[in-house]
Amino acid sequence: MSEHKFDSEHFNEVMEKMNREINEFREDFLKDKTPEEQEQIKMEWGKNDELARQKADQEIKKEMDKIQFEYRYEVQELMKVIDKYVKQNPAEKENKTLERFFDLLDVMDMEW
Repeated sequence: MSEHKFDSEHFNEVMEKMNREINEFREDFLKDKTPEEQEQIKMEWGKNDELARQKADQEIKKEMDKIQFEYRYEVQELMKVIDKYVKQNPAEKENKTLERFFDLLDVMDMEW
């Protein structure tokens, strides 16, 4: 496992600071604009912010489909857990998704 741990508190502080700086920049930028220009620019910023949020959501969804193993024993342990689960729940022997997942893990283990 990686030695580096994610510090969510620090991350949130950095994000808050960054958002404050962006808002300060926007306020400063709009100072010498007419009210009509300000409204138009704010609408464009809103559209861009929404597009950025949508793109970030798509990236998050892509990353959620991944499982990353750092050590071979992690794959082997997961295979043991699945095997134990199937033994405890015999009806799951017919679960094609679980069977496919186990097969993929088995291939990964053999190729490691």
